[in-house]
Amino acid sequence: LFETTSDGQGNWSYTPTAAEALDDRDYNFYADAKAANGQESPVTGPYTITVDTVAPEKPDLGNGTLSA
Repeated sequence: LFETTSDGQGNWSYTPTAAEALDDRDYNFYADAKAANGQESPVTGPYTITVDTVAPEKPDLGNGTLSA
């Protein structure tokens, strides 16, 4: 469980510490909000992200051109 605080417009971000580093795999994130008075919103999600820290292989240009 990770917690963060939003700004006045509802924007937020979270950067894991080294101890919380994410391994390469899919993760499901859920979100809810808690007001200063303790009132909580329903949980939203899941929002799936994929952590992939392996760089792709260099393309084989063969004849010196690359087509996409």
